[in-house]
Amino acid sequence: MRENWPSKASRSLSHQSTSAESEKTFIQSSLEGHLLSDERLREAEFKEKDLDHPDHLGFHASKIHPIRDGFFHYHETDSRSHGFSHSLSLLEVSSGEADALLAFKDGIGKYSEGALDDWTPGKRSEYCSWTGVTCNSQLHVTALNLSSLDLTGSLGPSLCHLTYLEELHLNLNFLQSEIPPELGRLSRLRILNLEENFLQGSIPKELGNLTGLQILNLGSQGRGFNGTIPEELGQLSELQFLNLGGVYNWDTEKVNYTGSVNQLRGTIPRSLGNCTKLWYLDFYGNKYLTGVIPEELGKLIHLEYLSFRGNSFTGAVPHQLGNLTRCKYLSFGLNKLQGHLPVGLANLTRLNVLDVGFNFFTGNFISSTSWSELSRFYAYNNSFTGPFPELVLFSPKLVTLDLSNNNFSGNLPADLGRLSSAKYIYMFNNMFEGELPKSLTNISLLTNLALFGNKFTGTLDALSDSTRLEYLNLNLGNTGVQNKFTGRLTNAMLTGKIPASLANLQNVYEMNLGDNNLTGSIPCQFGNLTRTWFLGLYRNHLIGEIPPDLGNMSELKYLYLFKNNLTGSIPVTLNNCSELGAIRLSHNSLRGPLTHINFPALELFILSASGNKFSGLFPITLWNSSQLEWLDLSNNHLSGVLPQFVVLNIWRRLQVLSLGSNYFSGSIPSSIWKLPKLQVLDLSSNKLTGELTQDLSGLIDYKMAKIPLESYLYASIRFPYVERDMMISLRKGKISHEYGYVLTTLALLDVSSNQLTGEIPADLGTLHGLKYLFMDDNNFEGTIPTELGEIADLLELDLSRNQLSGPIPVSLSKLRLSYLNLSLNQLSGPIPVANSFSTRYSESFLPGNPKLCGDSIYKPCETSAFIDDGELDPSPVTQQTKSWSLYFHGISMTAFAIGASVGFSTVIGLVTLIPSLRNSLAGSGWAYVEACVIPEELGKLLHLKYLSFGWNNFTGVIPEELGKLIHLEHLSFRRNNFTGAVPHQVGNLTVCEYLSFRDNALQGHLPVGLANLTRLNVLDVGFNFFTGNFISSTSWSELSGFYASTNSFTGPFPEFVLFSRNLVTLDLSNNKFSGNLPTDLGRLSSAKIISMHTNMFEGELPKSLTNISLLTRLGLFGNKFTGPLDALSNSTRLEYLNLGNTGVQNKFTGRLTNAMVRSWLNMRNLYLGDNALIGKIPKALGNMTQLGSLYLDGNKFDGVIPEELGELKELCFLWLNDNELTGKIPASLGNLQYVQQMNLGNNHLTGSIPRQFGNLTGTWFLGLYRNHLIGEIPPDLGKIRSLMLLYLFNNNLTGSIPVTLNNCSSLRTIRLSHNSLRGPLTHINFSQLEFLRVLSASENKFSGLFPVTLWNCSSLIWLDLSNNHLSGVLPQLFNWWGLLVLSLGSNNFSGSIPSSIWNMHALQVLDLSSNEFTGELTRDLSGLIAYKIAKIPLESSPYESIRFSYVNRDVIISLRKGKISLEYEYVLDALALLDVSSNQLTGEIPADLGTLHGLKYLFMDDNNFEETIPIELGEIVDLLELDLSRNQLSGPIPVSLSKLRLSYLNLSLNQLSGVIPEELGKLIHLEHLSFSDNNFTGAVPHQVGNLTVCEYLSFRDNALQGHLPVGLAKLSRLTILDVGNKSFTGKIPTALVNLTQLRYLNLDSNKFDGRIPEELGYLKKLYYLHLGNNELTGKIPASLANLQDVLAMELGINNLTGSIPRQLGNFTHIYFLGLYDNHLIGEIPPDLGKLTNIYFLALSFNHLTGEIPRDLGNLTNIQSLHLHENHLTVDTNLVDCFPVTLWNCYNLEWLDMSNNHFSGVLKLDVMNPHQYHPLVNLSLASNYFSGSIPSSIWKLPALQVLDFSSNTFTGLLPQDLLGLVSFKIPVKSKLKASSDSYEKINFNSIFLRRGENTLEYTYVQTLALMDVSGNQLIGELPKELCTLHGLTHLYLNDNNFEGSIPSEQGEIIDLLDLDLSKNQLSGPIPVSPSRLRLGYLNLSLNQLCGPFLLQSHLTRACLDLFCLGIQNFVEVP
Repeated sequence: MRENWPSKASRSLSHQSTSAESEKTFIQSSLEGHLLSDERLREAEFKEKDLDHPDHLGFHASKIHPIRDGFFHYHETDSRSHGFSHSLSLLEVSSGEADALLAFKDGIGKYSEGALDDWTPGKRSEYCSWTGVTCNSQLHVTALNLSSLDLTGSLGPSLCHLTYLEELHLNLNFLQSEIPPELGRLSRLRILNLEENFLQGSIPKELGNLTGLQILNLGSQGRGFNGTIPEELGQLSELQFLNLGGVYNWDTEKVNYTGSVNQLRGTIPRSLGNCTKLWYLDFYGNKYLTGVIPEELGKLIHLEYLSFRGNSFTGAVPHQLGNLTRCKYLSFGLNKLQGHLPVGLANLTRLNVLDVGFNFFTGNFISSTSWSELSRFYAYNNSFTGPFPELVLFSPKLVTLDLSNNNFSGNLPADLGRLSSAKYIYMFNNMFEGELPKSLTNISLLTNLALFGNKFTGTLDALSDSTRLEYLNLNLGNTGVQNKFTGRLTNAMLTGKIPASLANLQNVYEMNLGDNNLTGSIPCQFGNLTRTWFLGLYRNHLIGEIPPDLGNMSELKYLYLFKNNLTGSIPVTLNNCSELGAIRLSHNSLRGPLTHINFPALELFILSASGNKFSGLFPITLWNSSQLEWLDLSNNHLSGVLPQFVVLNIWRRLQVLSLGSNYFSGSIPSSIWKLPKLQVLDLSSNKLTGELTQDLSGLIDYKMAKIPLESYLYASIRFPYVERDMMISLRKGKISHEYGYVLTTLALLDVSSNQLTGEIPADLGTLHGLKYLFMDDNNFEGTIPTELGEIADLLELDLSRNQLSGPIPVSLSKLRLSYLNLSLNQLSGPIPVANSFSTRYSESFLPGNPKLCGDSIYKPCETSAFIDDGELDPSPVTQQTKSWSLYFHGISMTAFAIGASVGFSTVIGLVTLIPSLRNSLAGSGWAYVEACVIPEELGKLLHLKYLSFGWNNFTGVIPEELGKLIHLEHLSFRRNNFTGAVPHQVGNLTVCEYLSFRDNALQGHLPVGLANLTRLNVLDVGFNFFTGNFISSTSWSELSGFYASTNSFTGPFPEFVLFSRNLVTLDLSNNKFSGNLPTDLGRLSSAKIISMHTNMFEGELPKSLTNISLLTRLGLFGNKFTGPLDALSNSTRLEYLNLGNTGVQNKFTGRLTNAMVRSWLNMRNLYLGDNALIGKIPKALGNMTQLGSLYLDGNKFDGVIPEELGELKELCFLWLNDNELTGKIPASLGNLQYVQQMNLGNNHLTGSIPRQFGNLTGTWFLGLYRNHLIGEIPPDLGKIRSLMLLYLFNNNLTGSIPVTLNNCSSLRTIRLSHNSLRGPLTHINFSQLEFLRVLSASENKFSGLFPVTLWNCSSLIWLDLSNNHLSGVLPQLFNWWGLLVLSLGSNNFSGSIPSSIWNMHALQVLDLSSNEFTGELTRDLSGLIAYKIAKIPLESSPYESIRFSYVNRDVIISLRKGKISLEYEYVLDALALLDVSSNQLTGEIPADLGTLHGLKYLFMDDNNFEETIPIELGEIVDLLELDLSRNQLSGPIPVSLSKLRLSYLNLSLNQLSGVIPEELGKLIHLEHLSFSDNNFTGAVPHQVGNLTVCEYLSFRDNALQGHLPVGLAKLSRLTILDVGNKSFTGKIPTALVNLTQLRYLNLDSNKFDGRIPEELGYLKKLYYLHLGNNELTGKIPASLANLQDVLAMELGINNLTGSIPRQLGNFTHIYFLGLYDNHLIGEIPPDLGKLTNIYFLALSFNHLTGEIPRDLGNLTNIQSLHLHENHLTVDTNLVDCFPVTLWNCYNLEWLDMSNNHFSGVLKLDVMNPHQYHPLVNLSLASNYFSGSIPSSIWKLPALQVLDFSSNTFTGLLPQDLLGLVSFKIPVKSKLKASSDSYEKINFNSIFLRRGENTLEYTYVQTLALMDVSGNQLIGELPKELCTLHGLTHLYLNDNNFEGSIPSEQGEIIDLLDLDLSKNQLSGPIPVSPSRLRLGYLNLSLNQLCGPFLLQSHLTRACLDLFCLGIQNFVEVP
C-alpha cells in the first residue's frame, strides 16, 4: 500500500449529487473555503523555489481532487454494493456483462484482502451485488467503482462490453498496462477516473469518441505514461474536468509519489479550446510538454483552475488568457516562458493564487488594482525589473509574497504595512535599497522574512514588534550584494559552578553541559537523575572526585567527563550502572587501579581513559566485555604483562586498541593478532619485548584493500559533540597528528618505542588497508622486507632507531608516502631515486646511516664521509655549533644536536643549565618526565632554534621567559596539560616558522603579538579552550598550515586567512564561528584541505570556491549552509567532500547535476546526506571509478536509481535511503563486490529484489526496508556469506524464506516484518546462524510449527514472530539465557506455556497474547531475575539499533493499553512487559508476580483465571498498567494495589465483589479505571475525586448504590464517564458541568430522578449522552441543543413530559436519538427533518399526536424509524394516507408505525418501481388502514418482516409474489449498528403471537415474517406463498379466506409458526404440512375435514387448537 494515501473510508465513494454541475459546485465551495487557509511554515531552504513544496500551491489537492474525497460520487460503493435481483430471464440476458467482469478480474493479479472474492463464476447470477458493481433496474452495469483496492495487473479490453457503463472508477490502484483503446466504445460513459496507477503508453485517441464524458482523470501514473495528448480530446464538448498531471496529497507534506506524475510529451493540442465547459485543467509536472501555450485556451471562459507548472513550455504567455475572468488559480511556474506578462491578466479579478516563478520573464510587472482576492503571489527566479510592484499593496488578503531572485530595485514602499495579512515575505537577491519601512510593524502576523542579497541599510527597529517571526534572514545573498544593517546582538558564555538544583530535573533524559567554562565539582545530587541516559560535562574546568552517587543513575548509557581536572579514582558504584555503554574520562588527573571495576556488569562499547594517572595491572575483567569496540587506556601508568584472551568469545568487535605510553612489559599476546575487526593498534612507548609474530592473517580488516575504517558507533553518529575528543594520536615524523573518531580511511599499527627484537615480519606486506606503520625505536634487525612495497595505500612509515641493515628496498619507491623515516639504523647502499625518495626526505636517511649514498643527500656513492664500520668519526669538533635543538618528545626525553658532529661535553653542559632535568638524561639519554612545569632557566638558551615539549605531562603556565628565545624557528607545546593564557612575549619570536599549542588546556584570547611572527609556516592552536574572535593579521603571508579546531572561537570567518596565499591546510572545525563565508574565499588558490565542519556558518557557498583548483578535501558538515552546490562544480581534484549533518543541519538545495559530478572524477568519499537536494541521482556518478563512499541519504532525490552506479567497482558504502526514489532496483548494483553497506530503505522502490545481489559477497549490511518491493526473497542472497544485518521489513514480499540463508553464518539481525511472507519456518536451519541476535518476522503469514532449530541460537536477544499463523505446542526452550524480547502474540499456539520460559533470566518483554494457550501459569517465577531487579530498564543491546539511526524507525513492540494497541520504540527505556491476554489460561493468578519489581505492564485479560486477585501485586512498585478484565476472578479488590503508580487499571467483566476500597483514591496517576460488569456493592468512595488525571472511568453494571460522589466534578480531564449501573439514586449532579473535556456520559439503567440538569448543555465536547432507563421527570431541556457535536443521545425509558424541543433539530452530526417510552406529548417537530445524518430515531411509546411531518423525508441516511405506540394520525383528505415523503428516505430499513391512529386507504403510488428500496421491516399493525393492500408492497426486494395485522384491509392477496426476493433467498440484514452499540435498546425485536400469548423475537438474520391477520381479506390462499422458502412465521388468521389449503404448503421447509385459524377454509388438510417442523400450528375455526397425520413434536395443547371447528376429523397416529 502507498503509505501516504488517505484511509479507504475517506476515499470511498458515496452519494453526493446527481449531476456533474452540482459536483462542480461542491468542489468550488471546498476550494473557496480552503484558499484562505493558513500558510504552512516555509523551510529555511526556500532557495529551492519549487512549487512542488506545499508552501507554493494554493490549496490541498484533497480539495481539488475530483474523486479522492468523494465529490464526484453518485453511488454507494462500500464493500457490499447493492444490486437488483430480477427474473432469471433478465439475468440470462445480461449474463454477458458478468462474463466481462470476470474477464476483467482474470487480468487482475492481486487485490486487498477479500475485495473481489465474491466475483466468482458460481455467483454469476448475483453480479449486481458484487463488490463495486452498481446496476440499473434492467440489470445492466452502470457504475464500476474499484478504487483503493490495491489492484495489480492490467486494465484489459473486456470492460468495453459494459455498454451501459456511465462511471468507471479504478483510481488509487497498481494497474500496469496501457489504456485499452476499446474504452472509446463506452458511449454512455460520463466519468473515467484512472488516477494514481502505473499505466503506461499514450492516451488513446479513441477516448475522443466519448462525447458525453464530463470527467477525465488520468493524473499521477508515473514515468511510463509518456505519450502525447491526442487532438481527439478536443471532441469532448461536455468535458468539465481534465487532469493530465499529478496532484499533491496535502495531508502529508510530500507528493503521494514523487515519481508518479505523468511524463507526457509533445505540445498541447489546440483542439482543447473546443472543450468550453472545462473548469479544471491541469498539465502539472509532465516536464516534457513543450512548445507554446495555445491561444485557443483563452476560449475556456469557465476555467477556475489552470496549471502549466513543471513543464518545458516556451514563448510568451498568450494575451487571450486574459479572458479567463473566473480563474482563481493560475500557475506558469517552472517552465521556460519569457517576455513580458500580458496586461490582460489584470482582468482576472478573482485570482487567489498567481504563480509565474522560475521562468525567464522580463520587464516591469503589470499594474493592476483589481487583484483584491490574491492570497499568494510567486514571481521568484525571473528577470523582472523596475520598482516594487505596487499592485501588491491592493491585495489586502495576501499571505505569501515572493519576489526573490529578480532585478527589482529602489526603496520599499512606505505603506508596505498595508499587507496586514502577510505571513511570508521573500524579496532576497534583488537590488532594493534604503531603510526598512516603519510600517512593517503593522504586519503583525509575519513569521518569515528574507531580505538578504539587497542593499538595505539602517536599523532593525521596524522589526521590533514582529513577535511571531520564526525565520529572519538579512545576510549576504548569492548576488554578492550585501545589506548593511546596524545594531548588535549579544551572547553570553557559561561559567561558575554547576547548580545542584539541576538534579531536580528528574525526568531529563539528556543533560549536556559540555564545552563551557564551568568550575567547581560535580554535584553529588546528580545521582537523583535516575532517568538520565546521557550526561555530558566534558571540556570544562571541573575539579574534585567523581561522585559515588552517580552509581544511582540506573539508566545511564553515556558518561562524558573528559577534558576536566578531576582527581581520585573511578567510584566502584558505577558497577550499578548496568546500561553504561560509553565511558569517556580522558584528560583528567584520575588515578588508582582499574581492577576494582566489574566491567562485565556493564554493556561497554567505548572505554576511553587516556591521559590520566591510572596505575596497576591491566583490568582482566574487560575480557568479558564482548560489546567492546573502542578501548583507549593510553598515557597512564599501567604496568605488568598483558594477558592472553580467547578471541572467539570476546572482543570480536574491537576496532581500536590503544595501550600506548604505559609501562606494560613482556611479549605482545599472540591473541591480539587475531582480532578480526581491529583497525587501530597502538602499543607504543611501553617496555614490550620479544619478537613480532610472522603470521598476521587474523588482521582481516587490514587485508581488505581500500576498505575504509568503519565507524558505526552510536555516539559518533547521534551526538555531534562526541567527535571532538575521540581522537587517535599518530606521529608524523616529530609532529603529532590527531585523527577524529570517524576515521574514514585510517588504519594504524604502532609498536614504536618498545624493546622488540627480531626481524620485521614480511607478512606486513599483506595488510593492504594499512595507512600508518610505526615500528621505530626498537631493536629490530635484519633487512627491510621488500614486501612493504605492496602496502599500496601506506602514507607514513617510520622504521628509525633500530638495527636494520642492508639496502633500502626499491619496492618502497612504488608507495605514495607523505612521511618516511629510516634514520638511525645501519642501512647501506644507494638511495632509490623515484617517488618517495626526493630531497625533502634526505634527513630521514642520513642520520645514523653513514653507509647510504646518493644524489638526494649530496653524497655521491663513490665517496664516503664515514669510516668502514659505519660509526661516527669520534674526532673532536673543530668548530662548536651554535644551533641547538631540544626535544621533550613523547613520554621520553632526549637532547641532541643536528648539524655537525656534537661532543658529549655539549650535552652535559646543557643539562647543567637545567638541574631539574639532570636525572632524565642519565644512562641512555631516555627517561619518563613526571608531571612538572617548564623551568624558567630554559629562557637562557638564547641560541636555541628548535624546542619541543610535545607528548609529555607538563603542567602549569607557559613561562613568559621563553619569549627571549628570539632565534627559535620551531616551538611545540603539543599534547601536555598547560593551562592559562599564551604569554604575549611569544610575539617576540619573529623568526619562528612552526608554532604549536595543540591539545592542552590553554584558554583566553590569543595574544595580538602573534601577528609579528611574519615567517610562520604552521600555526596550530587546536584542542584548547581559546575564546573570542581570532586575531587579525595580514602579515602571515607564508602560512601553509593553520589549525584552530576544537576551541570556542567565535565571530565571523577569520579574514587574515585570505592573505595567506600559500595556505595548504585550513582547519576551523569544531568552533563557534558564524556568519557567511567570505565571497573571495577563492583567494586561497593553493589550499588542498579545508575543514570547517561543526560551526555555525550559514548562507550559500561562495562562487569563488571554483578558483581553489587544488582542493582535495572539503568538510563543511554540521553548519547551516543552504543553497545549491554550483560553487563546487569545477573542483576537479576533490577526493573527499562532506556536506552532511551532525546535529546542526545544512540544507543544501538544488540538484546534483551530471556536469557537476563529471568534474569530481577523483572523488573517493562523497557525503551529501541529510540535506534537501532534489531531482534525479546523476548517472555520471558511475564514472567516479575511485569512489569508496557514497552517502546521498536523507534528501529528496526522486526518479530511479541509475544503472550506472553498478560501475563503481571500488564502492564500499552506498546509502540512498530516506529519499523519494521510485522504480526498480537496478540489477547492476549486484556488481559492487566490495560494498560493505548498502542502504536503499525508506523510498518508493518497486519490483523485486535483484537476484544479482547474491554477488555482494563483501556486504554485511543490506537495507531494503520501507519500500514497495514485491516477489520472493531471492535464494541468491544466501551467497552473501559476510551478511550480518538484513533489513527487508515493510514491503510486499511474498513466498517463503529461502533456505539458502542458512549459508549466511554471520547473520546477526534478520528483519522481515510487515510483508506477506508465508510457509513454515521449520525449513530454516537456524542452528547454522550461531551469531543471530535479532529475528523479527511479525505481521506476515508464516504457518506451521515453531522452528525448534532456534534453540541453538544462543546469542538471540530479540525474537518477534507475532501476528502470523503459527500453531502447535511450544517446545521447551533451554538455550536462550540472554533473550530480552520474546513476542509470539497473535498466532495459534496451543497447549501449556513451556516452563523454561519462566527461567529466561534476562527476559524483559514477554508477549504470548492472542493464542490458544491452556493450563495454569507457573507459581514459581524466580527465574525472571530481570524483572526482579527494580528500576532496571529494558536493555537495548542489538548493536545495530544503537549504531544506525535508521534502525529505530520500525522496530517496535505492540502493546495494548486496554483494548487500544500502542507501539513502543525499539529502545524501550524502562519498559518491562508480561502479556498473556486472550488465551484460555486457567487457575489462580500467581502470587509470585509480586516479586517482579521491574514490571511495568501486566496484561492477563481475556482468560479464565479464577479465585482472588493476589495482594502481592501491590509489591510491583513500578507497575504502570494492569489489565485483569474478562476473567472469572472473585473476591474483593486488594487494598495493596493502592501502593502502585498505575496509569491504567482494568478489572471489568469478572465476578469481583465487596466494596470499592477508598484507598484506590491514592492512585493519583490513573488515566483509565474500569470496574464495570462485576458484583461490587456499596457506594462509590468519595476518594475517587482524587484521581484528577483520570480520562476514562467506568462503574457500569454492578450493584453499587447511593448518590454519585460530588468529587467526580474534580476529574477535569475525564473524557468518558460510564456509571450505567442498577441502583444509583438521587439527582444528576449539576457539578458535572465542570467536566469540560467529557466526550461520553452514560448514566443509564439507574434510579436517577428529578429533572435533566440544564447545565449538561454546556458540555460542548460531548459526543454521547445516555440517560435512559431512569426515573427522570420534567421537560427535555432546550439547552441540550447546544451540544452541537453530539452523535448519540439516549433519553428513553424515563418519565419525561412536555413536548419535544424543536431546538433538537440543531444536532447536525447526530446519528442516534432515543426519546421512546416517556410521556411526551404534542406533535413531532418538523425541525427533526434537519437531522440529515441520523441513522436511528425512536419516538415510540409516548403520547405524540398529529401527523408525521413531511420534513422527515429529508432524513436520507436514516435506517430505523420507530413511531409505534403513539396517537399519530394522518390527513384523511389526502389521496394516499401514507406519509409519502418517507419514501425519500432511500436508506430506510426499519419502519414501525404500528399502534397509532392512522386510517384511510393505503395506495403508495409514489413508490418508484425502478428505485431500489432497502426496507427490511415494515410494520403498520394495529391502525385503521382500509382498502386493498397496495401491490407495490409485494415488490420490495429486501423485505424480511411485513406486519399489516389488525387493520381493515380488504380484497385479495396477489397471485404474483415475485418481488419478495428475500423470502425466496434469505438475506442477511446489515442493520446491526444500533443493536450492537446500544444493547439495552431492543428496538430490533419483533412482537409475534404464539397462540394467545405475545412473544418477543430478537431481530435475527434468518427471520422472515408475514402477518396480515385481523383484517377482512378474501379469496383463496395464493399458491405462490409456497415459493417463499425463507419464511419462518406466517399469520393469515382472522380473515375471510376460503377454498382449500394449498398442498404446496409443505415446501416452506423452515416454517416454524403457521396460523390459518378463523377463516372459511374448507376441504382436507394436505399431507405436506406434516413434513414441516412446526412449533406452532393453528387451523381452528375453519371448515376443514378429513384425516390428518399428527406431527410428533406438536403438543396436545396445539392439537386441541387445531381440532377446534374441523369437521369429520380423524387423528392418524
